[in-house]
Amino acid sequence: MLRQPTLVIFLLLLAAMSWWSLSQVTPGTNKPSTTSKEGPDFFMEQFVSVEMSENGSPMRQLKAQRLTHYPNDDRSELVQPVITFFKDQKNVWLAGAQRGTVLQGGDELTMSGNVKIIKPLTAQISPEPAPEHWASQPAAVTIDTQDLHIYVKKNYAQTESAVVIKQDHNKLTSVGMQADFEAGNIELLSQIRGRYEY
Repeated sequence: MLRQPTLVIFLLLLAAMSWWSLSQVTPGTNKPSTTSKEGPDFFMEQFVSVEMSENGSPMRQLKAQRLTHYPNDDRSELVQPVITFFKDQKNVWLAGAQRGTVLQGGDELTMSGNVKIIKPLTAQISPEPAPEHWASQPAAVTIDTQDLHIYVKKNYAQTESAVVIKQDHNKLTSVGMQADFEAGNIELLSQIRGRYEY
């Protein structure tokens, strides 16, 4: 039978050998690992983020049914994102899509898949419906395209894809668009066509 001091020394040696064995494990073996650098490190359901001005009024709001963050390139993938641009505490422009990607620490947002932009007829702060229900919402301007790149802090967006703009009974189509949501200016870039719908 081992005496107590001998048992303690034996256990210390065993622990040291175990630590040394683990430290010698090389990549590609069965070493326990945490989340892959290429994989997500967290996700959120029903994500909402509001950016406030210095006087405490809302400037921008980003919502999504799901946000998944990837640490390798610090990007976030969004499901059904909706971004709202406020001015004087009113939601003056909204943009939504099926998918989105947040880049550059939140400074840039790309949207893809049935992108819809609206300028509400009555601008007020309220829970925004999902983009698929916007057709039933009264809007002064509606814009449809397939992808959109938004420079969030500049309140500016652009696309090189085909664009359809409806205002009152007027319909404009274009390839490419630049939108300044702060000033409320929309610039169509090429192949512009107009039609008045009764």
